[in-house]
Amino acid sequence: MTRLETLKQEFRACKGPFPYGKLVKLLSGLGYDLKSGSGSGRKFVHAVTKKVIIVHEPHPGNEIKPDTQLSDRQERAMKPITYKGYQASVEYQDGTLFIKILHIDDLLLAECEDSRLVEATARTLIDDYIQTCIDEGRDPEKPFKGSLNIRMDPTLHRRAAMAAADEDKSLNAWICEAIAEKVD
Repeated sequence: MTRLETLKQEFRACKGPFPYGKLVKLLSGLGYDLKSGSGSGRKFVHAVTKKVIIVHEPHPGNEIKPDTQLSDRQERAMKPITYKGYQASVEYQDGTLFIKILHIDDLLLAECEDSRLVEATARTLIDDYIQTCIDEGRDPEKPFKGSLNIRMDPTLHRRAAMAAADEDKSLNAWICEAIAEKVD
């Protein structure tokens, strides 16, 4: 087994914090170049696809604490932050606030210890992401593209299609109206 395969296996099996140095080696082996960011922010950009991963280098420790490892007992979610069309989740664990940009394929993570800095940290993360994409010659991902795939019970699907036909509307237009009514 190669060193890269071993790192992949360790990362997949990880149930808690993961050593930052190993993460850097793993991403490098997968074709990501490490770019320096502002402060402790680190940008990894894939050499071919230009996919972006932004994380904060941990300090004083050396382990990344993925937000996916938070247990229901330990985490407290805060109201999401919206900036430039992006939305960030904020979760609290063990004295640290973890920020993650939602609804895009690129991975953008940050952490801070002062709740008064959460919004500024999220904004900096988003601005840094947009600038990184520009520097790399690619468009930043848009959080929403205007299309989605919905899975539902076949009976509900049939009822919705019939209701749309009764109103002389396409199923798509009918669903859009139903969602608009719900969110307004």
